Amino acid sequence: MAKREIQEPIQLTDLERDIFDVLLSTKRSRNLSVVLRCAGGWVRDKMLGLDSLDIDIALDNLMGRDFADEINAYLGSQNKPQSRPHVIQQNPDQSKHLETARMRVQGVELDLVNLRSETYAADSRIPQVDFGTPEQDALRRDFTINSLFYNIDTEVVEDLTGRGKEDLKAGLIRTPLPASETFQDDPLRVLRAVRFASRFNFELDSSLVAAARSSEVQAALGSKVSRERFGEELGKVMTGQNPAGAFATITDLGMFPIVFQIPSTVEPALRSDPGRACSTLMGAAAQVVSSQPGWDAGEKKALLIAALLLPFRLARVPVKKGKTQPLASWLILNALKWGTQDAKAVDTLHEQSQAILEAFPAVKGLTSSTQPDQEAHQQAAAQVGKAFSSLKSLCKAGLHLMPLLALDEARPLGVADDAAELALAACQDSLQSSQPDQHPDSVHHRLEQTKLLADWAAFLDECWTWKELFDGREVQDMLNLQKPGPKIQAVKDAARRWQFSHPPSTNPSQAGCRAWLEAEVIPKL
Repeated sequence: MAKREIQEPIQLTDLERDIFDVLLSTKRSRNLSVVLRCAGGWVRDKMLGLDSLDIDIALDNLMGRDFADEINAYLGSQNKPQSRPHVIQQNPDQSKHLETARMRVQGVELDLVNLRSETYAADSRIPQVDFGTPEQDALRRDFTINSLFYNIDTEVVEDLTGRGKEDLKAGLIRTPLPASETFQDDPLRVLRAVRFASRFNFELDSSLVAAARSSEVQAALGSKVSRERFGEELGKVMTGQNPAGAFATITDLGMFPIVFQIPSTVEPALRSDPGRACSTLMGAAAQVVSSQPGWDAGEKKALLIAALLLPFRLARVPVKKGKTQPLASWLILNALKWGTQDAKAVDTLHEQSQAILEAFPAVKGLTSSTQPDQEAHQQAAAQVGKAFSSLKSLCKAGLHLMPLLALDEARPLGVADDAAELALAACQDSLQSSQPDQHPDSVHHRLEQTKLLADWAAFLDECWTWKELFDGREVQDMLNLQKPGPKIQAVKDAARRWQFSHPPSTNPSQAGCRAWLEAEVIPKL
């Protein structure tokens, strides 16, 4: 991998310099012997040329709350506004292993904490924390790129592991101490390694990969880390630069079954490790997102996680009182501890993409024929109307899931799926059959080659601009009803289907639709 340029010395912005001037002035005026250092992510990002105001101040001989009081004392002596510090107590579940004081300086929130050393019990990722030296603090951090200090007094970057700068240049995620020791102490760091690698497009060190794949570390990951922490870390992955790459790495490290702990009661039974199919589909969906701008964060997240869990769309898990729940939403709620909104979005996408998939053969004739057949149009209209019964944004994502549903690897459950076979047959002129586990790029090739889907997308996007031909009152009069009832909606649905087979380009008329309704629909109600 090519060497990256790092910025050294660090170039401070005017705001950063103002913040550090307040800290140094506090130290001088209050006659403190403390050494002030910036730690962790801010140093890493600045050396990579990235903007950051996530500033952590590491103190060598003071508690954070004590230094916060000293800052306020200095500000008060200068008749400047003070900031009441918020003390965050030790909370290992939130990765706060030592008390932290948080306060605003020059309008920017700073975390103030003393240097520390950590020791771990064998059965816990919660360490025993003590005051430490700068070297001990650097070595106990997760990765070398996060172990760098910026000495505010000397304006020098301190690389106390001896490898932080080189690993930044090389684009390498490596642990300061032996990876197996680091991961068994705190196995959540395995997922953090994956997240940082995908965020910065860095590689994982070979010793880190070997440790992550070991049975000891994977057992610790499954037993020591709470489901909430899995969900929080993977939530950060989903908002990062390359979530599909991160899940491909998770699969490659053999961690997919640990992240998504599938209950033994699932029916039908799954293949032993579906991770490869899942991550391949997510990669294909990511290609769609990158090639078609305009996705907001919610739509992007819903599409990617729905694609990841697409191989599970037919599987269900028994829940209370004899009921069952789709496995995909069960995993979101239980394995990741995400919210019901995420679970419902994925379930809806899976349902709608299946409906769209079933409509594809008819729509192919509708959009590709130069002389449309009226009967084919009517069939297509009925199928499309059924497919587009939910929110537009979800249908948009469902549309792009449709070609994924047609792939063999999306059906690892051993269950017949006639609709998927139909779509694959309908597209066989432009989709190439292969085994994606051996040729993962074939999925992207298929998407690129499916010109029909782009044509269909344009047709269906346009239909959302069409106005209804009849409102509810007009249909009620047409049916001679004294009060509203279910027949009104049935007629409105039929009118919408008629519109699909008579798009604006055919110059449809309201009178023509009414004549068809009165001849073909209303008599059968």
